[in-house]
Amino acid sequence: MILLQKIPRNVFRNDFQMRAAYSENDNRRKAMMKSDSIVHKTVTLGDAAVSGLLAGGGAGGVMLLYLVVVGLAQGEAFGTTLGRFDAGVVGAGGSPVVGLLAHLATASVYGALFGVGARWLARLWARAPLWLGGVAYGLILWGLALVAVLPVFATPLRAIPPLHFAIAHGLYGLALGLGLARRRNPNQ
Repeated sequence: MILLQKIPRNVFRNDFQMRAAYSENDNRRKAMMKSDSIVHKTVTLGDAAVSGLLAGGGAGGVMLLYLVVVGLAQGEAFGTTLGRFDAGVVGAGGSPVVGLLAHLATASVYGALFGVGARWLARLWARAPLWLGGVAYGLILWGLALVAVLPVFATPLRAIPPLHFAIAHGLYGLALGLGLARRRNPNQ
């Protein structure tokens, strides 16, 4: 409670400004109200999907960067590595541009699924860091690709060594989790 007392009139300020300047408790209350609205922001299903979509696209870029660097170190051309992701080609010789766009689109869709799943899991297990969940998700995707996709389809992705394929998926998941955490809390 603010005690109102007789404050001499200041010729440069009106009485209301003078009293407000002395009301320190009022300023603290306003600061708490502002921080309250930031802390209790709810994430809708659509927000989670869009955040995951954007984080997934960036994480797909990190994955491709790793695979291109590994390919260059093994003497493979830049375009050859990107061409492996061209789903319309059986064997080698896919288009690097189509491979790049197809991979980023796929990574974005998987990112959106992770964003929605992470929103749901946050309600059950709020203490788990998103980067850890992202790494686990990336390795699950690698396992599914290794067991269900690569053996069934004649894809040029079979030429990527399994160890590098696993590391690339782990990096994808790490970047996805970190990117999603950054989008959810941009102040950290």
